[in-house]
Order: sequence, then structure tokens, then C-alpha cells
Amino acid sequence: MSYFHDALKLLFTVLLICCSEGCVPVETDQSPAMFDSDLDDATLNIIVDTSSSFRRTFEMQGGPLMSKVIVDFMQQNAGKDIRITISQMQARDNVVLFEGGANEFRKQFKAPESLLELVESAAEPNTFSPVFVATGKSIRYANEYLAPSLKPGGRLLTVIYSDMVDTEPNRATRSQEGHQMLAELERYRGAGGRLALYCVTEEERTRWFKIVDLAGFERSDVAIFSDRVADPDLPQWY
Repeated sequence: MSYFHDALKLLFTVLLICCSEGCVPVETDQSPAMFDSDLDDATLNIIVDTSSSFRRTFEMQGGPLMSKVIVDFMQQNAGKDIRITISQMQARDNVVLFEGGANEFRKQFKAPESLLELVESAAEPNTFSPVFVATGKSIRYANEYLAPSLKPGGRLLTVIYSDMVDTEPNRATRSQEGHQMLAELERYRGAGGRLALYCVTEEERTRWFKIVDLAGFERSDVAIFSDRVADPDLPQWY
């Protein structure tokens, strides 16, 4: 837990420095400029495995990585219209825990504990992890809502923190859900979306490279890191 808490302290410290030095725009009371657009230059779509089986890995590895990615995303897109979404990897329709721009993010998460509490509030004890159906629903949300909200040439990156082990006990159900997820990934790739997976088990890493190949992704648009990699690279697709 202390590693995650320290990483969150780093996140909020950097955001505070950025705000004070002007590298992240701060809301003002000025009227919006003529021709302002509601569309986004870049969107970071975060999906977190909130199952009890992944909780320890998230606290020790996934949480700090998520903090670094958010900081890097906000710094690299300073002065631009951005959107951050944080969703839970669960087999339910309403998966979005947070959605907003840089200012909304700072307003909601004023202390390191607040982001941790958000993720913990979504955690549910499960007998299995429906990775395929949950990933499919999250990617569908990106296809139907996030991608159409981008400006021409805008960038969409989905980052998943999960071991990616689907433990749906029914083989036929798992196969059906896998094909449905694949169809959403194909749409996502067609919309120019890119994908990064962290904390993946070595066995599932091999499987997921096959999945993204089937979905038509170029390897340059995908990053899949094993849970054995202590300090994986951050995405460079902002």
C-alpha cells in the first residue's frame, strides 16, 4: 500500500507544480474564446481491474504506473483540450468511475487518498474475472463516445491495468464474449485507437499479442507489458 500511496503523492505534487508554473491550464472566469470546440485533442482511457485477485498487484505495481501515465499525459498535452476517463473492469454496463479534463481531475482528486478511494470503492469480491466481456464493454464505450469526441487528428489511448486472466467458467460463454470483444477492438483500431496493457501475466501476454494481431493492430500501436517487468516504459502516443 505504501508504494501506491507514495506514487499518488508524486502525482499530486507534480500536478501542483504544473498548475503553479502554468504547464497545465487553470480555469478562469474569462469568457470562452470564439470558435471554442467541445471536441478533444487527446483522450486517455484508463481501465482498472478491480477484482480481489488483482488488488495486491494493483497496489504494488498497477497504481504507481497509473499515476505516472496520468502525469505524463497531462504534461505532454499541456494547453490542449484533453479528457481522462477511469473505468473499472467489471461485467456491468456502468463502468465509468471518473471522466473529465485536467481541471476536473484536480478538483475531484485534491488529496492522494481520493484517487485510491475511488478505485477501492469499485472493488468487489468476485468468484471469477470476466476480462473479455468487461474489456469489450469498455472498448465499446471508447468507440461510441470517446472516439467521436476527438478533433480531426486527435489521439485516443486506452491503458488497461490487469493480469488479463479471464476466468469465466463456461467455455462457450467465454468464446462468445471473446469474439464480441474482438469485434470492438477491430472498431477501435479502425478509429485510430492505440492500446497499452500493464501487469499482464506472461501466459496472457502471449495470448493478447495474438488477439491484437487478429484485430488488425500494428505492433507499433500496441504495448503489452508482463507483470514481471518492474519498470516498464510509458506509452509514447500522446
